[in-house]
Amino acid sequence: MSDRVAYSVESAAEAVEVSKASIYKALVATDPNAWPPPLAAKRDGRGRYRIAADELRRWFDSWKDA
Repeated sequence: MSDRVAYSVESAAEAVEVSKASIYKALVATDPNAWPPPLAAKRDGRGRYRIAADELRRWFDSWKDA
């Protein structure tokens, strides 16, 4: 990941190497024990999701270790 402030769904998926579908599922998820775990985001003026860089890092770190 880089020094970005926020990510789009597409760039977040690329940053953590998951599908856009996984990011969208995480945005509506409520169960922290399921895959994918919940991911918080905001919406910009056009209604597109923007995911804060620190939230994306927290989400990635919440994954179970291999």
